[in-house]
Amino acid sequence: LGVVFRIGLGAGTIATKINPELSLGADGEAYWPAREAIEYVHDKNWNGKCHIYFIGPSEETNEIVNTLFACSETFKHGWTKLQEETFHALLDQGIYEADFYQKDLAESMNISESGLTKRLISGNINISLQARVTVGKLLEATHV
Repeated sequence: LGVVFRIGLGAGTIATKINPELSLGADGEAYWPAREAIEYVHDKNWNGKCHIYFIGPSEETNEIVNTLFACSETFKHGWTKLQEETFHALLDQGIYEADFYQKDLAESMNISESGLTKRLISGNINISLQARVTVGKLLEATHV
């Protein structure tokens, strides 16, 4: 198991100049909701299964985004080593969508297409990817 860390996302602008070498001094309308989201997910993390939380300008959007994150993270929490390897192989190939040509990925992983399909289905990997894609589309559509 890798290192577990919390991710807090806040919508808005950052009013200070971003220094990639040092996170101190960041401020703006996105900073404080992100900080609050980190504190929230520290206390309420679905029994250690979800470590990401979003706070934006709309309670309705927050609820949808955070439900999709919780579902996706819950699937990931239960993955076997082979399912994790499959997910990382997808990312290594630049595949971030649930719909992709499985034959090429299976070949690159030196496994059969049916073996890949079993991993994708049993780990709900495609559903996890689709949840993340849906979050992105929702945030883009609502200009968050």
